[in-house]
Amino acid sequence: MMKKLLRGFLVVSVAAPFFVASACHAADNVLNGCYQKNKGQLRVLAKKDRCLRSEVAVSWNKIGPQGPIGLAGPQGPTGPVGPQGPAGVLGFYTVTTAFTVDAAGNADLSSACLAGDQVTGGGFSVPPLAGVKLVASFPAEGDLTETPPVSPSWHVSVDNAEADPWEGSVYAVCADLP
Repeated sequence: MMKKLLRGFLVVSVAAPFFVASACHAADNVLNGCYQKNKGQLRVLAKKDRCLRSEVAVSWNKIGPQGPIGLAGPQGPTGPVGPQGPAGVLGFYTVTTAFTVDAAGNADLSSACLAGDQVTGGGFSVPPLAGVKLVASFPAEGDLTETPPVSPSWHVSVDNAEADPWEGSVYAVCADLP
């Protein structure tokens, strides 16, 4: 009996791969076969075949469920050295421009970086008077293609509702670029 079971298993395990293509239904990836209860034999069905009365119909998935995630592989070799990157910022500096706003007047003021450098921040200083109002404070891109070139700067707009003129300053923090 054991020899028959072993022989049946060997026939199925050797022959099964050749029948898988025809036994597998492409739509559902299911393999169909017949198990002979008395002799312990298993045969894979072709598309149009059916099990005999002495056999039990069996089916199984061609593709099983996804297994667990495997362990991380070993560290790969170091890659080649990349190309030299562009030169970075050489340093920072501040440009301060003093101004005077006339009594009951307003002013749009800028403090510019050197040509080719970039404004990274800025601000202003005005006296603590009730009639002094800040309207705007922002970076201005500049346009080096204009004649004369306009460098990046920090721009401030102020209104003076006071009866007297007053003085203040606007400053730009600039990146010294190569």
